[in-house]
Amino acid sequence: MKNLSKDFPFIFNTIYIFAIFIEVLILILGNRTQFNYANFIQSYQNVGKSIFFLPWVGLVINIIFYLVNLNDGWILAGCLAGIAGYMVLAILPEFFYVGLIFLWIGLFLFYRSFTKRRQRVVNHADPK
Repeated sequence: MKNLSKDFPFIFNTIYIFAIFIEVLILILGNRTQFNYANFIQSYQNVGKSIFFLPWVGLVINIIFYLVNLNDGWILAGCLAGIAGYMVLAILPEFFYVGLIFLWIGLFLFYRSFTKRRQRVVNHADPK
């Protein structure tokens, strides 16, 4: 249970980034003949109306786990990047690429936390 409180935002952010990547890929491949940026953004906003609640769910998850993990700096930074990313995705969906950049930064920071935890476990397991 202790690791779930550290891993859940990472898992949710990864699934959300993957879903946006698939959504963007479908929109690009679906509009291949008449692709332009304005048409793409309009299509993205139309699709985003059906999943409008997911960025808000991600925002709440990152805020909760920010408050739960106040003792780990890497997770705090990852949650802050996730909060910023989900705020951009929820409020300004036409700038989704900025939100994705923040989510990628958050994933990197969560990964740094995992490597630090793994090093602590390995260092404590070595009898010296």
